[in-house]
Amino acid sequence: MSRPLTASQVPSPASPETDGLSIWPRSTRPGLSGDVTVAGVSLAEAAARFGGPVYVLDEEEVRERCRTTARTLVRRESLDDMNRRDIGL
Repeated sequence: MSRPLTASQVPSPASPETDGLSIWPRSTRPGLSGDVTVAGVSLAEAAARFGGPVYVLDEEEVRERCRTTARTLVRRESLDDMNRRDIGL
């Protein structure tokens, strides 16, 4: 059985070792008792309540990423439409 993750083992989402790309949401913080929180939710408490593995998402970050993806797809679709017109399709 693996040991519980402690806050000191979690790289900050903005740390140089993650290059800004992290599996941890930006709202990940060290908890008061040495555990880790995501969007204010203690991962130790979530695991105790629901068992493991447990997945905790930051809803605001998920929504933000979905909005960014949607905007990117709309822009891409517009570029594709312009390219089709330019080549006569």
